[in-house]
Amino acid sequence: MAHIIGMVTGSEIESSLKRKGLGEFLQTRFSLTFQVESDSLSEKWTDILALEQLPQIGKPFSGLGSLKGPEAESCRCSSHKLKEVSAIQRNGKWKMLWTIEYSFDSESVESSGGIGGGLGNGTKDPRDWPVEYSFESSSCTEPMLYECGTGKPVINAVGEPIFIETEVVCPVLVVKRYETFSKNQLFHIRRFLKHTNQDAFLGWQPDQVLIDDISSNMKLIHGTPYLETTYRFIFRNDSEMPFAVNILHQGTKARTEPGGEIKTTAEILGKNCTVNLNKDGTINETEVPDLLTFRTYQQATFSELNIVWPTDLSEERLK
Repeated sequence: MAHIIGMVTGSEIESSLKRKGLGEFLQTRFSLTFQVESDSLSEKWTDILALEQLPQIGKPFSGLGSLKGPEAESCRCSSHKLKEVSAIQRNGKWKMLWTIEYSFDSESVESSGGIGGGLGNGTKDPRDWPVEYSFESSSCTEPMLYECGTGKPVINAVGEPIFIETEVVCPVLVVKRYETFSKNQLFHIRRFLKHTNQDAFLGWQPDQVLIDDISSNMKLIHGTPYLETTYRFIFRNDSEMPFAVNILHQGTKARTEPGGEIKTTAEILGKNCTVNLNKDGTINETEVPDLLTFRTYQQATFSELNIVWPTDLSEERLK
């Protein structure tokens, strides 16, 4: 059987910052060259490479007491080059002298200063890669019913509402990650897109978060298809149901008294006109109009998305 004479040389460990998937990672490379003596001239090169003491493709190397540094722990053998040096004679027997150069490469090891989330011991599964979080700003347009700061109703001198539209500032969170490829993504989008949160989500109360957009691109990674999916969340907490529609409670009919008969304004006031209404349907004669609230978006259980804040973005660290 062939045996290893020794390790001829080894390259310096080279590290560089690379971007892979959605995060930055430290890529580590180095090489080792071994000298091997065959048992005979007829010994096959496949038998040489199969020696347990030599590095094996796809596996880390821990033989011959070498590579004790932490840099090599995440590196695996990626390729080898086998070369016949010469035929030699030892103890009256002809043998072949080989040199084998092995290349080692790390498998996406996250740098200490990279994005949070961690990859463990160099996983190739992009679903385990760090999730990307980014923040944007947006606004929603809605009727201005009360003056900002004072809370006074927006009405004219005789108590009639004035119709003004205003913009409400909304923070936006964009989440990008890799997911399992599935043709059911079409139903997944329909299930969550333009829905508000039924349960608490990222610290916000129900109905305060709207999924404004979902987009997915198929990416082939290590021969396996995955979906690079982006979610866009809009956040509002300016009312109990901020994504609902609020309209003035008005009509051309009213009740003569609470629980009373419904009549037209022509019957009650002698003229056909639109009047403000109270919650009980009677005519509202105050300067504070009543509002009707209607839900415009269905709810969905956002917890099923399994989106959480990474630990390095916790409130304690941001203080």
